[in-house]
Amino acid sequence: MGFFKSPASPKTRAAWGGCSLVHFQFPGDEYALYFISSIAGSWIVFILRPELQNPLLPVSVAAAGALVLALAGGLLAWLRVRKALWTGLFAVSATAILFLMLRSFPSLERALAKNGSW
Repeated sequence: MGFFKSPASPKTRAAWGGCSLVHFQFPGDEYALYFISSIAGSWIVFILRPELQNPLLPVSVAAAGALVLALAGGLLAWLRVRKALWTGLFAVSATAILFLMLRSFPSLERALAKNGSW
């Protein structure tokens, strides 16, 4: 498998771009959901510096994110990273981030009061 042949199919990348565009229409609290879903493509805003009301902004962010994800998938396929290793690293990283976020509150009840319920 070559470097540019991503293990994710074009349908998967198109689905990610579609979800990014949907999150732009239904962003959640202060566009946080849109930012998280489009974090891979958010860098394009700093290069293009478009106005926030520009209708092409969500399309350019989704396209830039799809490019980044295709390159990352190609790199992982080229390096032959095992799924078990990748899943383990993801689980450890997600758990560490959750622990750090919860640690910033004095109690779990305060964290839930600030951010919502289970």
